Amino acid sequence: MNILHVITHGGWAGSESIAASIANEQAARGDDVTVILRRHSSFKDKDILSRFLPSVNIFWVEQNETHPDNQMKNLMRNMSFIRMVSDIEIFHVHLPYGCLLGKRIKEELSLNFKICVTMHVRFHPLYYFADSLFTVAEWQNQEVPQDYIGQVYTIENFICNDDSLNEKELAVIKKKFYINNENKYLIYIGRLDLVKGADVLIRAFNKVNPVGYKLIVVGDGSESASLKKIASANVIFTGKIFNASYLMTLADICIIPSRFESFGLVLLEAINAGCRIIATDIPSFKEILKDDDYLFCNEDVNDLADKITSYISNPSLGLVDKSNIDKYSLTNAISKLDNAYFSADL
Repeated sequence: MNILHVITHGGWAGSESIAASIANEQAARGDDVTVILRRHSSFKDKDILSRFLPSVNIFWVEQNETHPDNQMKNLMRNMSFIRMVSDIEIFHVHLPYGCLLGKRIKEELSLNFKICVTMHVRFHPLYYFADSLFTVAEWQNQEVPQDYIGQVYTIENFICNDDSLNEKELAVIKKKFYINNENKYLIYIGRLDLVKGADVLIRAFNKVNPVGYKLIVVGDGSESASLKKIASANVIFTGKIFNASYLMTLADICIIPSRFESFGLVLLEAINAGCRIIATDIPSFKEILKDDDYLFCNEDVNDLADKITSYISNPSLGLVDKSNIDKYSLTNAISKLDNAYFSADL
């Protein structure tokens, strides 16, 4: 099969890791796989390229080319891209603007590939251009409008394993931020913006001020400066760390305070690492955990503070059976994708 993945949000986070893992698995089994990426000043090209197998064809658009019309001008100047895209069967988009890019390319070159989109966040009007829509959790199906006429499939996200991470990298982080065995640690991994809820966590942690515990905050974002202003001396800000899930091994408790998540990749990674779990009571987390004992009321600082206190008082609280996440695997995702691709009237 000839598949093109469009990953043009810029930067690198959960949805990009998922898309890269799918592209690599498809290429490894012999599919012709191409990826369109958008450059971002926060990441070196070589670091992004290292996430892909050599057999995956890569085309770049520039960081300032945010709109598909500008991306089109770039791509249409590249004869190698035009030759490649003429053979595409599946145009698999990750996030909305790629749908418009696919529509523009089909019209410009009179092609007949199928546009499929993974709904990593919420339904977007540009998804009406897609022949098939892939939700990443069952709860998302209720958000698909009734007038969407394409086919809808649920293809859950999964843990993106990275065997390149090692003890040396972990040791560097521990030394840099004075992380030692004298304390226990809570950890947060994610963007520092309002959606991710790090402000709720920091206020709750300050309120509890637990003896012998520190909070590690991994990530960067628009709220970074304001969060540092409200944080106590026991909060460690590491900044952005590429593929930071290996830091879960440092923590006793992982807290995911998101106001909204379509899925919850960090939650899967925390369960897999053996962390105790505290998370908001949003639909995506409920679908994975299937038990309210791990949850606190969304945006409720006092409820989260009470949950942290109870966990510290009782070390048996918060452990999740890893069998809960067995179905969230790359193998299952690829199998479901194959069924969805082949059902698209190719």
